[in-house]
Amino acid sequence: MSFPLGGTYHVPHGESNYALFGKVLELYDRVDPNGKLHTFKALTARILGCEPSRALDQLAVLLEKILPLKPLHEYGFTKADIESFADSVLLNQQRLVVNSYVPLTRDRIVQIYTELF
Repeated sequence: MSFPLGGTYHVPHGESNYALFGKVLELYDRVDPNGKLHTFKALTARILGCEPSRALDQLAVLLEKILPLKPLHEYGFTKADIESFADSVLLNQQRLVVNSYVPLTRDRIVQIYTELF
């Protein structure tokens, strides 16, 4: 999901991934909080000294201190990009989309872009 952001608006690869990372983790937690994500939250909680139920929130707080999270529109992202980027991801990034922790449907991608706009 970060490739169109980086490619279109010349956002560095790591920053474009970070711009989406938190919302993607939230999606994973909503759809399938068990399995590998459960293990990730337990490890993160142990490192951050919090309960696993707060691990993703506390990770976001820590990351925000390192690099403040910008809304996508600050990179030049427009409302029109929400739909077109979602389509681009599904058309051009299948090799990555198919390996997602949970299925990334167009609706889910649109939701993430919209929430981060």
